[in-house]
Amino acid sequence: MSKPIGTANTNTILRSHQKVTVKTHYTKAIDTTGWLRVKLEPSGESAYLCEYVKVTIMKEDARTHFMILEGPNRGKTASL
Repeated sequence: MSKPIGTANTNTILRSHQKVTVKTHYTKAIDTTGWLRVKLEPSGESAYLCEYVKVTIMKEDARTHFMILEGPNRGKTASL
């Protein structure tokens, strides 16, 4: 069983559940190197993801914020 992306209390009924649908995408390099540079949140440090790493989009504003679902940075939030 995979870890939930997040949890929240929306009512006072114990052990109640709400199904949430998220968009899952895979990274794609912008050049021929096969790597994508992203900014880890909240530290602002750069990290590199290889092509086709599974991510879940969390928020889109001036940057696209997502959770990394595979690899050594699994579970971390990043943006580009």
